[in-house]
Amino acid sequence: MRSGLGGGTRARAVTRNSFLRTREARAAAPRVPESGSRGRSQGGNGPPGRRKKGLDVYEAELGDFQMVSNLLVEAFYTDTKDEENNLSAMQRRGLERDQNLDLRARYGRATKEGKGLIRSAILVAGEVDGEGSERDLGCVALGTTPFNGDQAQLSIRDLYSYTNRAGSNQQDDVELRPVVANLAVRPEARRRGIAKKLMSRCERVCAEWGYQEIWLLVEKDNPKARRLYRKLGYKERREEEDDSYKLVEGKLRQVDVTNVYMRKSLRPFPVRQVENADWPRVAVVAAALALSANPEVREAFLALLTRAGIDTSIVEDLVSRFL
Repeated sequence: MRSGLGGGTRARAVTRNSFLRTREARAAAPRVPESGSRGRSQGGNGPPGRRKKGLDVYEAELGDFQMVSNLLVEAFYTDTKDEENNLSAMQRRGLERDQNLDLRARYGRATKEGKGLIRSAILVAGEVDGEGSERDLGCVALGTTPFNGDQAQLSIRDLYSYTNRAGSNQQDDVELRPVVANLAVRPEARRRGIAKKLMSRCERVCAEWGYQEIWLLVEKDNPKARRLYRKLGYKERREEEDDSYKLVEGKLRQVDVTNVYMRKSLRPFPVRQVENADWPRVAVVAAALALSANPEVREAFLALLTRAGIDTSIVEDLVSRFL
């Protein structure tokens, strides 16, 4: 993680046909289909009382990276159960500075110097209240990353090495794939579907970039996140040892972690459903449904499995199409 340089940076251009726009572009086009007019409380699109309440996802500009860094540090290093285990003011400032530098290197400079090969976006979920003031509640980073087989080359050095060697025969075994990183939601805004909404937008951006798959890395000891990703259709592919900074008894410590690579197909029906299906669970669900010819029983059974966190989408698609 690295941190921030000052203002004066220029926002990345957004294509005219893109569904996702920067905050600056939205100011020029106040109509936002999902949540109404967008604009922050300072200098928005009109009187605060006329802004519609709701959640909106926009693409961060370079000038927003410090805010994103602050949000990431709050989300990842705030212990809501034990306040004494939280960061000191000095630790927080250091982490926010380092995070900002890292974001700018990966999603700012890499995009500009990537010879058109590197694509990236940082998406932010902001909510406008009834009085028109807005607060950013969550964020996620998405960028194309060099892969050698199923292994991502995640270091900044690897990223620039790829662009410097572009077009040479050294690239034969390396390809770019979109990778999600730093999905974060403020502690007080969790369990509202914000993470799911951000992931859905990432998938739409990947499709707009022309990719038919999306990857992510998640720590093995984060069962809640892994359960969410599985429910969204991601499948675990491999594990990799790494290290990470953790807050332990009020101090930042570098500890060993195991990262899990997860992948989701974005291909059209039915290939996507087949590739993303958890087939052992599908077999159990299909067998149970086959035993019941009663539609009401089937619906009740599917609802029960969904509440248990089991993805039944492929079975529901097949039932709706063929039964």
